[in-house]
Amino acid sequence: MSSPSIVYIYCPAKVVTGGTELLHQLASSLIQKGIPAYMVYYENEQIVLCDTPQPFAIYQVQHSNRVTDQKDAWIVLPEVYLYIGQDFKYAKVICWWLSVDNFFHDGLGSAFDALRWNTWFGIKRIIKQYILRRAYTKAISMQSLGNKKYLHLYQSYYAFSFLQSYGIHQVQELGDYINLSFLNKKAPDNKEDLVLYNPKKMTKQFIQIMKCSPGIKWIPLQNMNLEELTAMYSRAKLCVDFGAHPGKDRIPREAVIHHCCLLTNKKGSAQYFEDIPIEDDYKISDSELNANLLQERISNIFKNYSTQVQNFESYRNIITEEKTRFDQQINFIFES
Repeated sequence: MSSPSIVYIYCPAKVVTGGTELLHQLASSLIQKGIPAYMVYYENEQIVLCDTPQPFAIYQVQHSNRVTDQKDAWIVLPEVYLYIGQDFKYAKVICWWLSVDNFFHDGLGSAFDALRWNTWFGIKRIIKQYILRRAYTKAISMQSLGNKKYLHLYQSYYAFSFLQSYGIHQVQELGDYINLSFLNKKAPDNKEDLVLYNPKKMTKQFIQIMKCSPGIKWIPLQNMNLEELTAMYSRAKLCVDFGAHPGKDRIPREAVIHHCCLLTNKKGSAQYFEDIPIEDDYKISDSELNANLLQERISNIFKNYSTQVQNFESYRNIITEEKTRFDQQINFIFES
């Protein structure tokens, strides 16, 4: 596989998420290696010319409002834009699976594929498509993605398992890394009995449990800049993430690198040790989860924090090495 002469990376315009940051990280790394790479900002089914979102200005990327379909060009498409791949006849198409769930939530996978992967995804899709008569003009089947000569990259083991289950074997790992400003943090002093959570990713079940636990100080991670997040991570003893885990999420890693303990469910990527390598005692399935159990786990972490936090040392070491692994993976994929 020859190296590309130019790489175009499709990215949602004006969107600030971990996934869009990762797309900018890729462009930055390619540019540093001497490979011309351009962000292609996309919105409302068209390429738009806009400034790089401010949080990602540190990556010093370039952007383009046109894409040249030529044999030595590579087109990188996150899973929410895979339907665009059929528009290219000559360029090599790279499918980068930053999330599995979003592929179905955004109406891309077929109803059959959705039902096969997740019963609830499939039921919702069937209701919308065949009962409510919604048109899914961008739907693309996993079979068609497997038949095409695409290279599939996976950010999480969750995505790898997904691709393997559909018989897609032309795959390579391309992970990610958390903001480097978070690294090399010494263990904070005077940690407090605080529980951090992402309010955008809490299930109804967990929200109800929170209401039944008024004695616990819950701190939502929202509307915070980098400095404010750092300060909050440094104060708290614990971070919880009981969301869907559509990919290898960043908040758990950001928390752990700041010497927070971590509790998660077993959904999505959280079910895999490869994605969240923590002891099983720190993962609670939905069927097990209740207020008493959660309060017991939280109380144990608060009372025995100095001992508990040592159980995350190996995870911290893995997080610290992510940037090095990311660069090695890019070398293998784009320069081999």
